[in-house]
Amino acid sequence: MNECVLIAAPGGNPAPVVSLVWALHRQWSLRVASAHLLLYRNAERYLHQELLDGAHPLEQLRSVLGVPDLAQLNLHPVLAPDGSTLEDDASSEHSAWYQESLWSLVRQVQAAQPLPVVFGLVGGRRRTLAVDTAAVFQLLARPQDRLVDLRLDPKYADDPTSGFFFPDQQSPCGVVDLRGVAYSASEVNVGLVEPRVPRLRRLLRERDLASFAHAIEAGEAALEHGPLPRVVLELQPRLLRVNDLTFRLSADQMIWYATLAIARQQGEGWLDVRDTELLVRVARRCDEFWHRGDEGIGAASLFAPEGADERIRRLSFIRSRLRRKLNDGLRGHPHRKLIVPEHRFTPGREASVERLGLDGSSIRVEPKLDPAP
Repeated sequence: MNECVLIAAPGGNPAPVVSLVWALHRQWSLRVASAHLLLYRNAERYLHQELLDGAHPLEQLRSVLGVPDLAQLNLHPVLAPDGSTLEDDASSEHSAWYQESLWSLVRQVQAAQPLPVVFGLVGGRRRTLAVDTAAVFQLLARPQDRLVDLRLDPKYADDPTSGFFFPDQQSPCGVVDLRGVAYSASEVNVGLVEPRVPRLRRLLRERDLASFAHAIEAGEAALEHGPLPRVVLELQPRLLRVNDLTFRLSADQMIWYATLAIARQQGEGWLDVRDTELLVRVARRCDEFWHRGDEGIGAASLFAPEGADERIRRLSFIRSRLRRKLNDGLRGHPHRKLIVPEHRFTPGREASVERLGLDGSSIRVEPKLDPAP
């Protein structure tokens, strides 16, 4: 049986969390290793009263399924900036704090382990909990993560006074519909539904994921301009591919663009054009790949001119021609500024800096270069 991690935000009735764990185990063969619950103050009170005290439904579930360590609970109160626990999301300010708390929790859980994360919609009548959970899922979901809605039939089983947790429970249950018909726990049908929502994480750069508010803004911009392009540098035969567009680069242009690409994959990517250490290493790797010796544009001709000023002058010519080629070829492209090397010149400095605006995760060099010394 496969394992997963559950993230959910229960409302006033925490019982659906237990129903969801049961259904994942029974119907999808997914064993919940741990459950992370984001809680307002009132939801935390109900959870302690109904799950951790009283009928102890989680202990019943673990006994019935024969999994003593099932769904280890991790409680995460929603905190205000002053450290106090929020009562609910009645105000827009409190709602924003909740959204950022959920965002941080999901980011931490995803970073901690590769297990699939199940986002459970168990907020009951608190619709904002479902909306916020679905929005965070859309922006952060990895391929293995899933969004799941819990369905109970009859629907009155979600009444906190019914005592219903899961069909195999040992504690008393009294589900009664509007006609006065009573149902035992075993007669309640528990179903799982996966809502189809677009996954937008591939539209975002890593720096866009710093907060929920930032990701929402970046996601809207990405939808307006289209998804971020995938840039591939094919060292042989020196092609730069931007989705379905192809540019043939000279050897010197390919070396410089590959240097910028590798710098971007390693971090913010800004390169001082006077510092050619990484550039020299990339050029030598390219020369080895192209089976070139000391002739042509390799280390001998580009990096051996006498004096740093001459080296910077030659590199400046290469850089300007490359920018002009890409600016012309990408005219009208919504992401041109991310693909054409970004150039900055600070007054008082003897040289400028450049980088690629596109996030390093969207850039691939083939074959992969190892520019290590």
